[in-house]
Amino acid sequence: MREMIAVWMAVMTGILVCVLAVQFALIQNQASRSPDLMTPGVVEKTTVILPTPITHTRDTLDLELGRALYDLLRCRACHSIKGEGNRRNPLDGAGKKLNEEEIRQWILAPGEIDPGTGKPDYTYLSQEQVKLLVKYIQSLK
Repeated sequence: MREMIAVWMAVMTGILVCVLAVQFALIQNQASRSPDLMTPGVVEKTTVILPTPITHTRDTLDLELGRALYDLLRCRACHSIKGEGNRRNPLDGAGKKLNEEEIRQWILAPGEIDPGTGKPDYTYLSQEQVKLLVKYIQSLK
């Protein structure tokens, strides 16, 4: 008998949660729905206002993408920048020490520069990705 009551309570609780979730969704959708956007032809007249002005230039965007690629590839496992990451191989000042081609070589074929290095090559990256990563490392002066 206790098992039947427990199953019944579990089923009723599940139904109650579903009903409340649907009601909550309906209330939220009604509050956020704009009647002007629902009428045909009004969408073309709608003006989008951005909360902050876009201040990125192509160079700053490239640097941010290069930094994101650095993070995505988990370069900080072996390298550090400003003390963040593995301090054994800091990249601080790499932009002063190495030119663009040297940085590219370290990314694509590090074994040709230092045969004893354990650094993997990143030949699977696209040319654009390598370019972004090189640009980011060059900015570390």
